[in-house]
Amino acid sequence: MFLRGALTLLASFLPAAVCLSADAQPLRVRQSGAGSTGTHSPASNTTEVREPLRFIFDGAFVGSPGLTFRVDRPQPTWQWNGEPIGPDAPRFAPRTTIAGAVEVQDVRPGSRSTTIIGSGFDHDGTTPLLVLTDSTAGVLDVFVGADDALMLAESTGIGRIRTPLGIGGGVDVMQGTVANRRYDPRAGAVCHGLIVLFCAVSRQPVPPFSAWNTGATAIVVSQDRGTTWTVAFEDTIVQENRDRVREWSMQNWWPASDSLQPLDAYFAAADYRSKPGCDGGRAYGFRATRPAPGSPWIISPPVRFYETPVAGAGQHAHTAGIFPTPSGLRAIVAIGDTQQFNRIVALDKGGEAVAASGWTANESFHGSAAGTDPQPTSGNQFVGLAPGPANGLMILGSDLCYEQIMMLDATGPVARHWRLYGGPWSDGRNSQNFVIRTPTPERAGPYVATYDPQVLSEPVPPQIRRALYSENGIDWAQAFAPDTGSAWSAAVHGSHIYIDSDPVSRLGLRRTTRPTLHSAHPLAVGPGAMQRLVPNPTFTPFAGGTVVPLTKDALGRWVDGGTPLDPQPPCAGPVWKLTGLAGSADTRIGDLFPIASPTMGQTLGTDRIIGRIWLLNALESKAMTPRIELKPNAAGVIVTRFPNANTTMSWLPVDLALDAPIPAGQRPVLRIRSGSTADAQSFYLATDLFAEGVGFAGYPAPPDTSLSQTGSALPDERAVVEGFAPGSAWTISLAGMLPDSGWDLAVPVGPGHRWPLATIAGDGNERLTIYADTAAHAAEADITRNGTLVARLRLDGVVWTRNSPVLLSIARPGPGADLQISASLCAAPVREMVRVDGGPLVATLLHPPTSIRFDDGSGIDGLGLEIRCAAMNWFGGQIIEDRALDTPARRALLRSLSFLRP
Repeated sequence: MFLRGALTLLASFLPAAVCLSADAQPLRVRQSGAGSTGTHSPASNTTEVREPLRFIFDGAFVGSPGLTFRVDRPQPTWQWNGEPIGPDAPRFAPRTTIAGAVEVQDVRPGSRSTTIIGSGFDHDGTTPLLVLTDSTAGVLDVFVGADDALMLAESTGIGRIRTPLGIGGGVDVMQGTVANRRYDPRAGAVCHGLIVLFCAVSRQPVPPFSAWNTGATAIVVSQDRGTTWTVAFEDTIVQENRDRVREWSMQNWWPASDSLQPLDAYFAAADYRSKPGCDGGRAYGFRATRPAPGSPWIISPPVRFYETPVAGAGQHAHTAGIFPTPSGLRAIVAIGDTQQFNRIVALDKGGEAVAASGWTANESFHGSAAGTDPQPTSGNQFVGLAPGPANGLMILGSDLCYEQIMMLDATGPVARHWRLYGGPWSDGRNSQNFVIRTPTPERAGPYVATYDPQVLSEPVPPQIRRALYSENGIDWAQAFAPDTGSAWSAAVHGSHIYIDSDPVSRLGLRRTTRPTLHSAHPLAVGPGAMQRLVPNPTFTPFAGGTVVPLTKDALGRWVDGGTPLDPQPPCAGPVWKLTGLAGSADTRIGDLFPIASPTMGQTLGTDRIIGRIWLLNALESKAMTPRIELKPNAAGVIVTRFPNANTTMSWLPVDLALDAPIPAGQRPVLRIRSGSTADAQSFYLATDLFAEGVGFAGYPAPPDTSLSQTGSALPDERAVVEGFAPGSAWTISLAGMLPDSGWDLAVPVGPGHRWPLATIAGDGNERLTIYADTAAHAAEADITRNGTLVARLRLDGVVWTRNSPVLLSIARPGPGADLQISASLCAAPVREMVRVDGGPLVATLLHPPTSIRFDDGSGIDGLGLEIRCAAMNWFGGQIIEDRALDTPARRALLRSLSFLRP
């Protein structure tokens, strides 16, 4: 296996990641004259410009001299890796990446529909190429150049090679040169001058009278920047009149070595027949070689190397990839849909050639299929696919599962997954990440991916869809909300990310600058709750499975058969191993009784339940697909969660935040079932929180040890930064993120409930608090004085999802002017918050602020009764004590994230 600069990177995504040490040196941020102690100088005729004060969280607090930091949490808790920590000790999140704000630029107007095919370089390895189609204009364009050169080519046509597609009333990149055939380019890749189009092929069964039917696929290539095109391969007809090929069918090419000027490359594609009505799938591939960098490629004849062995309604091939092995080649094909068919197929052959035969297929590399397995098991039906940082590592994008971006080690006898980024909604809805592209797979990045959360019946604002970005394929962040409710995909080209559109949305072609990324172990804060979970919950097994309680070893680690779990659960426990039995007529594995007495809801007089358990898949050979039902012990199911997870190296949360009335005299039950009677399940379950009241799960909570068993009131986790003394003009900037296991727009909240993010407080009992209003899709900034609202600023169109960045820069120009707040929230471009209260008072703080608090600043504990603190991750901030940055400077600061760098 060859490595492309990956050895250092691989350590960062292993579960046993190590935080930075707490003895990191403070930042040097304030200059002082000779003999100065570094404190504020007295007034003089010379105006001193103070350097900004900064603080950074990365497994520890590192701040400018004079800044102090503390956490107030009387309870012990646990770090993300299962390490216990004592009262008032800060918690830090796993390695997390945040992206700086971006600005959006229109390349083509919103009346146009564009589809990106691929990006990369020309034969010389330096000249950028971007390929896209425009269905409105009926053309395929190859742009030669990037950045300003691309904008010039778009406006003048110089540097853009255009192929008309609308020949004879249809779409045909071959422009009618092949009799009775039309080649519609829908996917592709660009590899050092070799442009590959994967096309849907249509024909007339009875020319010239009958309609054109789609019935096959083809590979069309160009090596002269799209000046001429050649059909390199056309498949035989299968399932005619069934549409096929989407943008994910071919997303990237596959390097054969770690050379930055490759001489050997592989290409793979899948036909993806559309639902409903699809009954199978095919995969195709070829190898290309060249004698020297800059030379034309020699293309081996493309072939169909795989077809699903058993037909079945709903079965199709999503996407495919090929990589070299010590003994030849391995191909990976993702098959969907539903548990009857979804799986990963691995195919092996000797030699370097991609041939139509000679492959040995493993239909059960992950999951298995009906027809080839008497007991089909659920596997990863991923869609997004890109080469990872080392040969045989693949970056996967989810199709309706709990993980969003995963890494697959495809080199072994079975698939091995671990999570890189993201998870489900708070209400258990899954994610879809259908396209992952890189212009330079030989360099292991950069990458861009789509995030399209599963939408059920209710309408969801278009801003919920996001473009995800990574420089190395490992550290991912939300980069941009394209603001469209329709399908789109993205590509990195030059110094920009390009976002396309579709015939419905017609948002043309837009681009943003590639964002600045910052990775760290940020500070984690969260609310308390009225904990009802007892230290030793009862677990009653059923005939459909086994329930085995785990114990701890001498080092305090949970062990299974003497082997410590890796990773350890991120909570107190206890922990059980649950196994569902294949072929059992009863899908029930066991009933978990989280509280000891039938009093749920009576302590606070509420039906609201806040619960969280953590699951870890124990089987590398299949997906974990249990059912989690919340119900009273003698009544029907209130709500069901369907966690679908493929990773075996990440604990994933199952959250409950809903009104769940429990009849008097009954206890709540979590009933755990297998997802199918035919599929054996094996996974670990760890308990964390089972509380009553409002809000959402905060820090990992110790159990209820009250003698009355009516609940233990756990206080909010408060964190504060102090030690600064601004003048009449100042600027404070902050960078934070919603946790990937935190609240979002799916958490039901009552009227007037908002999530407090951060507070800037000072003397005179006044404060500025930033809130998230998930129900209204807004952010609000309240200025209160002596408990009375003085003024409110607001930003609408903010769609709060997990992992959403929160970037704020707040300036006070002076006592006679309103506060100015620039914000980039949830991957949207920077905007200014607008005053909405209409009051007569100046919307400002009258006294200099002296603290930054990561709650509502009131000092009142929520205790499950009120929302006084919201779960958040904070990367750091900057305090300019002597001047107010203007709007352009604040926006530039949020784009650069310079205040997070030492």
